[in-house]
Amino acid sequence: MAEAARRHGLGDAKGAALSLYRALADRRADLRSQSLLLRVLHENPSLFALRPTPPEPAPVLVSVVVCSIDEGKLANLRASCVRSFGCWPWELIAIRDARSLCEGMWRGFAAAAGELVVFCHDDIEILTPSIGAALSRGLDQADVVGVVGSTHLAGPAFAWGGKAFTRGMVAEPSNAGRGVDLVVYNPVPGVAGGMVALDGLFIAARREAVTAIGFDARTFDGFHLYDMDFCWRAHQAGLRLAVVSGIVVRHDSTGGFDARWEEYARRFMEKHPTVRGERVQNTMSRLNFPDAQSLVAFCARLDEAGRQATLA
Repeated sequence: MAEAARRHGLGDAKGAALSLYRALADRRADLRSQSLLLRVLHENPSLFALRPTPPEPAPVLVSVVVCSIDEGKLANLRASCVRSFGCWPWELIAIRDARSLCEGMWRGFAAAAGELVVFCHDDIEILTPSIGAALSRGLDQADVVGVVGSTHLAGPAFAWGGKAFTRGMVAEPSNAGRGVDLVVYNPVPGVAGGMVALDGLFIAARREAVTAIGFDARTFDGFHLYDMDFCWRAHQAGLRLAVVSGIVVRHDSTGGFDARWEEYARRFMEKHPTVRGERVQNTMSRLNFPDAQSLVAFCARLDEAGRQATLA
């Protein structure tokens, strides 16, 4: 922190940002370093110019599986897929009569033809351009990937272990009622492995990983905890879970822990009794942007700052 302050005082905003990123990498629970890092980048939009886009990998079919009874949300999701996939081959498998998320995801997977499969909520918007290439690169280095997750599971929710273990970021509706917000748990450049849980708003996997792990529709016969169960079992089976910074998604719901969630949390803990730990309040940073395009550009610069901080 002292080095970052010194560099900032000398007018070296880039050096300050790199120092703050390295400080945060050493102390992941340090919300102050994270907030200052994001502030420096936000106030200096010319820092960390984007690198040329790498050549796209060979296209493979991506299946997007979603359970939904809301035609408006499905239309919005489909429109964002059209924009983000572009010419990359993809298909949307919508299950409109799921008895549970596990049952619906299983049925959607059975109908999917893609080598790569995305399981997502219906209230998301994919903001990343060239999402097919980002998924392919991420799944070259991991078996299951998402946008936010944790390296330690302290209970039935991925973030209960606290900021020290959470990774990734997600876009959300603005708290101020204008533009779009970026919620940052912990920035990590590229493909960050070592995850044991991922948020089910967006989880992608190779077909063979889904086949090997599957969904437990008997225990989780409702609409909660399917994601924690799937990811924890994948981790226990030795599969590689990761958060991919190059995938930016907007989620129009912050979720909630109601009585139904509590029941499935109880089932999760009964099934996985080794998942134990102290619940810690998770702290995050939130930045507002006028539109999704500027938010995605900021995420790319933040990713480049992390890459340079890691190499230094």
